[in-house]
Amino acid sequence: MRLLIGLVLVAGCGAPGGPAESNTSQRPGATDPFSALRYRGAEMEKNQQGEIVGVRLEYAQVSDEDLRPLENLRRLRSLEIASCPRITTNALVPLRTVSSLRSLTFTFCPRITDNELAQLRHLDRLTNLSLDGCTGITDAGLDHLEDLAQLETLSLRDTWITYDRMLSFQKTLPKCRVRHTWTSADRTEGSTRREHTAEHYRELGMSRARQGRPGDALSALDTVVSLLPLDARAYNDRGYAHQLGKNLDKAIDDYTAAILVYPDFGLAYFNRGVAYRERGETEKADDDIAAAEALGYDESPR
Repeated sequence: MRLLIGLVLVAGCGAPGGPAESNTSQRPGATDPFSALRYRGAEMEKNQQGEIVGVRLEYAQVSDEDLRPLENLRRLRSLEIASCPRITTNALVPLRTVSSLRSLTFTFCPRITDNELAQLRHLDRLTNLSLDGCTGITDAGLDHLEDLAQLETLSLRDTWITYDRMLSFQKTLPKCRVRHTWTSADRTEGSTRREHTAEHYRELGMSRARQGRPGDALSALDTVVSLLPLDARAYNDRGYAHQLGKNLDKAIDDYTAAILVYPDFGLAYFNRGVAYRERGETEKADDDIAAAEALGYDESPR
């Protein structure tokens, strides 16, 4: 019996075949250290001397390695990275020596976590920092930012920073304006960006699953769940990755979570039935597959 997955792509959020791997031989000007960023669509601002002073990149499959050349930009004043699903905590490492930075944005990059924020401690000119949508950041992450005495604005919307910790941070840096929640004016934009970022991670995760790489798939699909904790598809897709990795208990837990979020999710019932059957629980398997059929789910090829 086949195990099926639910995969929905948002227009403009990547190719159906999954993200392309870095391959500098296919990029024009591969000897240019910034060719990878330009190839991925980075916008670069230069001063009158031709030095790069600003970099902006969003909705791109850029990697940490692609960002490494930034450590050589001694005049870089502004860096904006938004909704780039492959960015991890290692992306902050090259920035620790870029003392010219004044504005830094890493939004909806959920793989950035607390400890690596320590890389920013020595950026003594940094005045504006945005970490919106970085769901890997908790209260502990603010400990590393309290040394940034010159900070004027800090945006922490859609993170796990608590309101109490935000208030204590403001007491330490009273001149810093902290944004902790979305206003009515920008809530729609924030919600849309969160959903689009989740689709990038979903695409990446399911691509890895199709390649038979459940560990890599789970890394991406965990992020989808953290971004969209009430999305039934997110749990179903992660359940598929768990099942691919032969972790049937966690697969069943995720399929069950999907059903709790959306009780009429026939696909999740069917997948859980397959998982129960693989675990030898025939009666539960038959019940779930019958429930899937009752909900109109048809496993036959279309």
